[in-house]
This record gives sequence, C-alpha cells and structure tokens, in this order.
Amino acid sequence: MSANGGPVRGLTLLEMMVALLIAAMATTLLTQAMRQLAGVEQLLERSGSAGQTVLVRREWVRVLLASALPEQGNEPTAFLGDAQRLQLKSAVGLAGGGAVTDAIQLQLDYEPRTQAGSLRLAQGPGAEPVTLLRWTGAAPSFQYQDEDGRWLKAWPPQAVAARPRRPPQRVLVDLDESVGGPLWVSVLDNERSRPRLRDWVD
Repeated sequence: MSANGGPVRGLTLLEMMVALLIAAMATTLLTQAMRQLAGVEQLLERSGSAGQTVLVRREWVRVLLASALPEQGNEPTAFLGDAQRLQLKSAVGLAGGGAVTDAIQLQLDYEPRTQAGSLRLAQGPGAEPVTLLRWTGAAPSFQYQDEDGRWLKAWPPQAVAARPRRPPQRVLVDLDESVGGPLWVSVLDNERSRPRLRDWVD
C-alpha cells in the first residue's frame, strides 16, 4: 500500500520489455560506433595521419571512461585511481567475450629530465601495457570530480565516511597540448552489458 492508501504500482511486463529493448538498441548502436572508430583508426595509421590517430585514440579513451561501471555486490572497488594511475571496469571492454571481467588500467608516465610523457593501457593481471599517446612537454595527471563538484587527486575519496560505490561524476585526463590538451569526461550511469571493443590498440 502507498502513503495515500492505494496499491503500489510496479512495472508491467510490457514496460519492462520495452525498457530492455531500448537498452539493447542503445548497446548495439554503441558497439557499431566503436567498430567504426576502430576501422577509422586503422585507416589513419596506414595513411600516416598521426594527428588524426591522436584524435581517434582520445575519443576512444573518452568512451572507455564514460562507460565506467559502478560496484556490484561485494566485489572489489570497480573504479580506483590516483594522479598517475586509474583502474576501472567498463561497459565497453577491449576483447571479445561475455560479461566484463578484467579491470582496465590506464597509466600516465612522465620523465621530468626529458619531459617525455605517455598514456598507456593494459587489461587484466600481467598484461603488457600498450602505449596510446606519446608527447614531449607538460606533466600529465588524472583528477576526479565528486557529486559536490570538488576536484580530487584520488578516487574513491579518502576523507568520507561512506565510500561511494559509483565512479566519479567527471574525470579529467590532463594531457599536453601537443596531443590535444586536457580531456574532460562525464561518466554516465552505466550498467553491465556485453559489447566489447577489439583491435583498438594492436
């Protein structure tokens, strides 16, 4: 019974089926878009268009972060990061398969003496990192925005009583201008799904 005395109405089977159909269509469209971006990147690499390849890889990182998943049940933290390293589970993975399993690691490396920086990626324990971007210039960093709009150097926040179970509201990947400058990513409200990305970083 509801507060006004009437029965509590839940979702009907038809409404649930429509919602699942819409979610499946959105997942299919996202998967197709990722495949098209992968093909474009391969064409650009073959044609030697390094600047365009940087743009495509930045967009790929943006989609990966925007698709970060919240924690499920008693599993370890799904999103964990500091200024130089970030680990997440994403609704958009790297390889074929079913449910999302292995965490994806993004790492920012920087050598102050030579000012050489790079953004590297790996999926799964013991996986060899793949370099996505290289530059010479400013030092990079990750930053994380909480629900109150504060920018933090680590996620989850250390100074809160109840650790959030979802990813941050936004992620800033502060990159050098030679590779497009700062990348601002709004993290969506994602749920587990089956689309996977293939051959993006080979």
